[in-house]
Amino acid sequence: MPTMSKTSCHAVRVFALGETMLMLAPPPYELIEHCDQFTVYVGGSEANVAIGLERLGVHAG
Repeated sequence: MPTMSKTSCHAVRVFALGETMLMLAPPPYELIEHCDQFTVYVGGSEANVAIGLERLGVHAG
């Protein structure tokens, strides 16, 4: 039986289990040794699949 979220009335259809990773990237054309700001990107295959399914309209959690 699908699990219901307390904050949503939609049942979770796909449950992605795995590691979510963060990539800290320096600004374009700067070396990591000389920068003081980074851009954060979310990665990991499970997170990518869940995000893709949500964009297609399939509720993933």
